[in-house]
Amino acid sequence: MQTKSPANAGLFLCASRVEFRSKKRMKRWLLVGIVLMSTPVLAETDPLLGCPGARKWSERNEAAAKAAALAAVPPTDPERRRLLRDMAERDREVRERAFGDGRKPTQGLLDQAAAVDRHNSAVLRSWLDAGQLPTDAAVGADGMSAVWLLAQHADADPVLQAKLLEHYGAVPDFGGIEGRRYAMLVDRVLRAQGKPQRYGSQFTQADADSPIEMAPVENPQRLDELRAEVGLMPIDDCRCVMNNLRMR
Repeated sequence: MQTKSPANAGLFLCASRVEFRSKKRMKRWLLVGIVLMSTPVLAETDPLLGCPGARKWSERNEAAAKAAALAAVPPTDPERRRLLRDMAERDREVRERAFGDGRKPTQGLLDQAAAVDRHNSAVLRSWLDAGQLPTDAAVGADGMSAVWLLAQHADADPVLQAKLLEHYGAVPDFGGIEGRRYAMLVDRVLRAQGKPQRYGSQFTQADADSPIEMAPVENPQRLDELRAEVGLMPIDDCRCVMNNLRMR
């Protein structure tokens, strides 16, 4: 079982993604699509240290997640579930080879990552075109987590990302994709379209020594309300966690 470092756990709880604003570093981050446990992030201490609101939120969220796991039923399409998990594992492996321990990726590794993304996107598109996109009943929570990961990394096919958003946004409970994960994809697509994000899950950083800042949002006044609707912690608590992180 893969474990999260304290910093990566902080990003996971915030359901956030950080981009470097410098063009050279930004290209690297967007091309490889580093998210959550794939991000090269370091933290000297517990990212929830000094963030009591975030700690309480995370404890409540963990309890709810355990209860949901106990109530889960076996998926009806275990073969496709295995396929999705294998695709997600290849996604993680190629990014680990490219960026593990903060190393600078070679062009060969970047090409491998792009090839994996093209293959995974082609599979998603074939299911979309056939009207056979996965559901949580068919592939389970981990299968839908894999769908989300692959969609996040389909940056080279923004039309596919937008169609996946449209499909899962129109079905109850986002088709089994966790709300905060769905919100991250919404924000990622909006940002790629040059628009303000909706849920405040995307942060930017000018360089390794600069503060982490939230990218512009559509409606700052309603931000916490919108975040609560999809299961995200209040933005001030998230900012506290993000400020505890140090980017390489």
